[in-house]
Amino acid sequence: MLRSLFSGLSGVNIHQTRLDVIGSNLANVNTVAYKESRTTFHDSLYETLQGASGTANPIQVGTGASVAAIDVLHRQGAIQPTGEPFDVAIEGSGMFVLSDGASLLYTRNGSFTVDRNGGLVWSGSGLKVQGWAATSGVIQPSGTPGDLAVPLNTIFPAQATAEMTLVGNLDANDGVYAAGPPPTGGYRMMSIDVFDSLGIAHTVDVEFTKTAVDTWDWAAEVAGASVGSGSVTFDSSGALVPPGTPPSISIALTTGAATPLLVDLDVSGITQYGGDYTTAIVAQNGFSSGAIEDVAVSSTGVLTARLSNGQDVDLGQIALANFANLRGLSRVANGAFVSSAASGSPLFGTPGLGSYGSVTARALEQSSVDLTRQFVDMIVTQRGFQASARVIATANQILQEVVNIGGG
Repeated sequence: MLRSLFSGLSGVNIHQTRLDVIGSNLANVNTVAYKESRTTFHDSLYETLQGASGTANPIQVGTGASVAAIDVLHRQGAIQPTGEPFDVAIEGSGMFVLSDGASLLYTRNGSFTVDRNGGLVWSGSGLKVQGWAATSGVIQPSGTPGDLAVPLNTIFPAQATAEMTLVGNLDANDGVYAAGPPPTGGYRMMSIDVFDSLGIAHTVDVEFTKTAVDTWDWAAEVAGASVGSGSVTFDSSGALVPPGTPPSISIALTTGAATPLLVDLDVSGITQYGGDYTTAIVAQNGFSSGAIEDVAVSSTGVLTARLSNGQDVDLGQIALANFANLRGLSRVANGAFVSSAASGSPLFGTPGLGSYGSVTARALEQSSVDLTRQFVDMIVTQRGFQASARVIATANQILQEVVNIGGG
């Protein structure tokens, strides 16, 4: 009689636990990257009334049930665009790595922001997002990741121009240049801004004048002052004859920048064919100082800053962690997890490489809770609770009858 009371009690307890888990799942149906939990039961110890023999099966009575496990189901949630620049979602396996300064935590919730010190942090917690910071724009994703930063208030330094690239055609149909008036013959002028070490722009004017059938002289000026000159020649097929001395210009500066500013001229892309002039200075490798205007996150987790000077600078790369047993992770507050003896140690890697999922910028992963399934499980759990409670009530009535017999 007492066995049924305690069996009923165990049934009430485990169904109450399962209902607690279902309640938590339903409460988190809209929690970013929440992972649904599942309760499983197993039967408890059996009391053997008669052992097995060669002619008889064992006679055993169960003593109820208990909770076998409460597993976290790490299923993929839907990816929902948000438009927020630092929101990041994982599509595939892996977890973001966070640090509180003393230990590491892990989450699928990629709602990140930048704190007042320029650190990339998990929204609402201040935990630092971990990854590999770039050094001079170069990322080396190896070893244990560290804190990532997005220095929004930092001015990135200028880079002095070291090379200009000229391409295009000089018209072979034109004759030798004559100043005139009016000027006649082959002539082409073009301009571009170059930058000194302080990021100050200087306009360079470069002109080509035809001095022979296969020869063009070039001259460069800055603010009316000559900064370089030379000539280029072409063969009978219109191809450039490589200059014996690479052409360059030298600009004397009074801005406080390093002087002189030496700039090589890459003229390997110039031709002399019969046809229109297309010669132009298409590139120079200097730029002014700049501040961050926008930040983009690639599918491999690389944080790239777009600067006000038009340059792109890699700031770092977000790290992901994988575990031998994801279900072995322990939940902590705010939807984060910590490693345990059951999960094993974290294996760090970069998004999109090997077993690690890719990331989607300006988006968040939604909760993996299946609302319909939770309501079905809640109904089944309620019926199980009611049945276990009925066993207790029935056993109590029988005990009452026994008491009544004794008092008759």
